[in-house]
Parts: sequence; C-alpha cells; structure tokens
Amino acid sequence: MPLNCVGASSPMLCRRIAFVGFALLLPAIRALAQSTWQSQDIGAVSTAGSISFSGDAVVVTGSGEDIWGNRDEFRFRYQSLTGDGELVARIIGLTNTHVWAKAAVMFRETLSPGSRHVMMCLSAAQGTALQYRTLADGASASTTPAGQTTFPTWLRLVRSGNTFSGYVSADGTAWRQAGSVTLAGAPATILTGLAVTSHQDGVACVATYDRISLSSVAAATAAPVITPRAVQSFHAGSLFEYRISATNSPTSYRASGLPVGLTLNATTGEIRGVCGGGFGPYEVTLSATNSFGTGQAIQTMVLNGPGPIEMPYVREVIQPAAGTYYVGEAVSFRVRFASGYSYPQVTGRPRIPLTIGANVRYADYAWGSGTEYHTYRYVVTPGDGPATAITVANTLDLNGGAIRDSYPL
Repeated sequence: MPLNCVGASSPMLCRRIAFVGFALLLPAIRALAQSTWQSQDIGAVSTAGSISFSGDAVVVTGSGEDIWGNRDEFRFRYQSLTGDGELVARIIGLTNTHVWAKAAVMFRETLSPGSRHVMMCLSAAQGTALQYRTLADGASASTTPAGQTTFPTWLRLVRSGNTFSGYVSADGTAWRQAGSVTLAGAPATILTGLAVTSHQDGVACVATYDRISLSSVAAATAAPVITPRAVQSFHAGSLFEYRISATNSPTSYRASGLPVGLTLNATTGEIRGVCGGGFGPYEVTLSATNSFGTGQAIQTMVLNGPGPIEMPYVREVIQPAAGTYYVGEAVSFRVRFASGYSYPQVTGRPRIPLTIGANVRYADYAWGSGTEYHTYRYVVTPGDGPATAITVANTLDLNGGAIRDSYPL
C-alpha cells in the first residue's frame, strides 16, 4: 500500500507537519500566480507539459528532447522582467527520466525554440551547471557540471545589464557562483521562469519547485553607497558570516584588512570564515563597484578569544517532498545543524521518531557527520500504509549515540 508524505521545511525538530488554514488561502494565491505567470511548451515536444500545485510548491511537468544544441524542447513557466533582476527557486524533486533531464531557472529572449537564453540548471544525475546559447539558432554551451544531484537544491540566476550569472546553494544562504555569460544587446524586457525537459521526448519529467522569488532591480544611476553595521564582534573558532550592504546594484565587491581566516565572495559581497587567532579590533575597508564608480566604508570587526562552548542545535529540518511512497522506498530527512564553533560530529546511530498511521517508526542517521546537514533515512515497510501523513516527534532519539560539537578544547 502507498504511503503519502506531506513535506514541509521546519525551523525546529519539534515542529509537527501541519497546514491548518492554508486551504483557505491557496485558491487566492494560485489565482494571483496564474494571472502573472504563463506556461507553454517550447519546440516540437510530442507529449504536452503542464503546471500544477502541491501545497505551496509548483509542479512543472515537461517532455522534450533537451535544452541544448541549436533548438530546444521543454516546458516553460514564465513571465516578463524588465531591467536587472534575479530569479531564485528551490528544487525539491526531479524525475530521473534521463541522467540529463533538467530543471532550471531561465532567462530567455523569445519563445522560439532557437532563442538566446541563459539558465542555471540541475540535472537528474549530473549535478548543476550554467548553460546558455548566445546566438539565435546557434550552438549551446555550458560550464563544467559540478556537484552531485541532491534535494533540495537552490538555484539563482541574476541579470545585471547584459551579464547573466548563475549560482547554486544547499541552503539558500551560502551561494557558489557557477559562472557568468554575456548576451550582447539583450533587450530590456526578457522572459524569465522555470524550465523542465525530460531529455526523452514523449516521456514526462516532473520537477517540483518552491521558495520561488522573482525580483527586479532598478537600474543604477550612481556609484554604490555602503552602509556599515554596528561593531561586529565574534569569537575565534566560530563561524562568522557578514554581507556587505550597498545600494545601486554593485557588480563587484572588495574588502581589505580582513582577519586571517575570513574570505570575501567578490560577486555576492558575502564575507565568511573561521578565525583561529589574531585577537583584537580590525578596521576593514569595504568597497562596492558598479559602472558609475566605487563606494567605500569602514567596518569595525572585533575578534575575541574562544567563547563558551555551545551545544549544537537544530536550525532547520528539511522534510521529504509531498508525494506517494511505496514499500522499499527511502524517505529522507535532512537536519541542518548549527553550533558555537563547528559542525557537529555523530557517534552511534541517532534516529528521528516518526508516527505513520498508528505505527511508531524511526528514520536512522545515514550520513553527514562533521557537516552542516545530517541525513536521516526511513525505508517504507509493509504495514505502513495507507497513511496520509508522517508526523515527526519533538526530540531526537540519541539511541545510545551522541551529537557533539567538534571544537577542540
């Protein structure tokens, strides 16, 4: 019998899966979405695609041979964007119809199969890549695919003038740039949206997106202005994160005088790292640049000695996508940890208690020790279904094991 699982992203492990009241709001939200977004198949696909909704997620079903070569075949959910802006979406599921089946966020010049475009894509088994066509009806190109295909994966595509940059993230906070490409003479108004191709024309591929955010940025008319924060005080051995705040759409950032151990992402303006020593105040010069010039400001940072050891704590639980799960299938829960100094180490076999129907089951620790995300897995067994939801318990069961901060005393 099948097991239906309602997925949600929860800020703490003790949160139950519950959507009381959402049913009344969703019709209005969906009506608004329908009025601003459009959807159609691009190219000569042999099986029509579709758009549907699952809770707050958008489900895009698409066929098509590929988004590659000089002509594309895929399903596109899109709207127009004028000027600079960015599209962000989290992919929480993708059918593996082919290792190169793709779900993507895309900027596209027209609805023609050979249109110029740029997309940040996640493939079913080849990781992520920035792919593009810079000449209409011309050849396609790609950055080297990177990473493994995991869920969820956040994708971000940014337009700044004629430059389009793609980013990928595991958590929607720490972004890695995949690459940038220039579309010379790109029109001011362009199409942007969600693209899905099965890489097997006639076979439907299903991609599930949520956390979709489309924002436009007013064109800059002056050099950036940086607003420094209050004094930033942090401890040696702790993870420090800071983002430069600047107006007028900077295209690059610089920081001089950083404590050893901190690094700057020159594209996003994020400063991040762990410092081991060199205590005291630092006067860090921050710079942000666009086509009109460079703005600067001084940010005071104070590096202190190691503070009190903090217990690791759960920042977020990423639960499975809504769907139907059958006997023998694995259901994965990703627990995102934070602590005072480093990502926690696991010993033994901690587990997450689950309630499935009238049964108490356990998702066992699988992997991730020493990293930000720990994965727990449960394999559906006979007797679990039919059930309409999985309820997560309010505590982790250490089961004789331990989850500890690995900072050396």
